[in-house]
Amino acid sequence: MDIMNHTGSVCGILLISHGNLAKGMLDSVRLLLGDQKDLAAYDLRPDQRVEDLTRQLRKEVLRYGEDNLLILSDMQYGSPFNAAVALALEYPQIHHITGMNLSVVLAALTARNEFFPGRDLDWICSRVIEETSGSIVDVRRLLSEKLRAEVEVEEED
Repeated sequence: MDIMNHTGSVCGILLISHGNLAKGMLDSVRLLLGDQKDLAAYDLRPDQRVEDLTRQLRKEVLRYGEDNLLILSDMQYGSPFNAAVALALEYPQIHHITGMNLSVVLAALTARNEFFPGRDLDWICSRVIEETSGSIVDVRRLLSEKLRAEVEVEEED
């Protein structure tokens, strides 16, 4: 399936979250990569209802088409996640990854930019999950293991 949309990008990517996280991710992406086409952020504010966010997201589904849209949400079972799931029930071709962090967003953009025929949103989602599954690290443990390995090497010499 060809997943180029009418805007010329492979797919639209929507960042959705509680508070200002999604817009903060968008700001960080702009800092690191510059402006990106077909990338938008929607935050659920305390004065909004889930239905308000769902209505905003539905407009994006109509803009890109359900088979040309990847949604990244901040956390499973949160209100933004629930808004995306409500849309996925209505538009079953939508792709949705939850657990968004900056590594996930950058991996999604990188995978989208590496698109060529034969790759689709399933491939992009698999690539994102594969590349970022190790992005949460206990740095204290990592440094301790690295130090222990260096000491073992010195003792062998």
